Amino acid sequence: QAFLNATGIPAQNSDDPATPAPNDPTRVTVRSRPDLTTSIKEVRDINGGQLLPGETVSYTLTIRNSGNVAATSVLVTDAVDTNLENIVPANGGVLAGNVISWNIPSIASNSEVRLTFTARVKSALPNQTKISNQGRITAANANATVTDDPNTPTPDDPTVIEVTSGPSLANTTKEVTDNNGGQIEP
Repeated sequence: QAFLNATGIPAQNSDDPATPAPNDPTRVTVRSRPDLTTSIKEVRDINGGQLLPGETVSYTLTIRNSGNVAATSVLVTDAVDTNLENIVPANGGVLAGNVISWNIPSIASNSEVRLTFTARVKSALPNQTKISNQGRITAANANATVTDDPNTPTPDDPTVIEVTSGPSLANTTKEVTDNNGGQIEP
């Protein structure tokens, strides 16, 4: 509690304006807790360029604890989009159906854990197919949250990639035949 003491003014105690009691101290409750809300998810096409059917993508989930105590019994789940196949989780992830789960005993305050997986884009997807993906995070002592796409201004949004499909003319050849049996001239 603060005290005011000045020349010509009688000494006064500070007062908590939130209570009806006069001259009582202001009380502030400080809570220690983990904060996993700054976690993100990024994706990249392994060979770069436009994302084509049949190519492999790599996802990285960065689970950040920006709180002031460790997050305990952290569970990260990721329901992988059905347009992806050959899902290969890393960092101890377990795949069941199309859901990857990672169990993390704890994440210290002001630290992060990176989790990754790769998957192949299914073939024969229509042009501009959007593949959306987002991780979900729970902990014994923190509020549940989701990963965010750091490349957009929208908070807590899924990470989305777009497939470019179309015919490939890269291996196209051209043959010319003179139907009269003569020499071909321009």
